[in-house]
Amino acid sequence: MAKVTFSKAGLEALGRKYAEAVLRDASLPPEAMPLLAESEEWAKASDTLRKAVCDAIRDNARRELRHAGFPVEKINQVIKRG
Repeated sequence: MAKVTFSKAGLEALGRKYAEAVLRDASLPPEAMPLLAESEEWAKASDTLRKAVCDAIRDNARRELRHAGFPVEKINQVIKRG
C-alpha cells in the first residue's frame, strides 16, 4: 500500500496531485485517486475523516490552481464541492 499521511503537508501534497489529475479528468473525485485509495491510512479512516480529507484535498487543489493562474469560475467547474 502507498504511504500517505493526513498531516498538513501530506494533504497539501495530495491537493497538488489532485489539481494535476482533475485537469485531465474533471469527473475524478479525490477518493478515486489511486495514491489515496490504495493507502493504508485511507483504509483505516472513518467516514467522517474521509470526508474531511476529501474536503481538504479539494481546498488545497483549488488553491494550487488559483496560484497557477486558472480563473476561479473554471476551478469551480472542475472541482465540485464534496
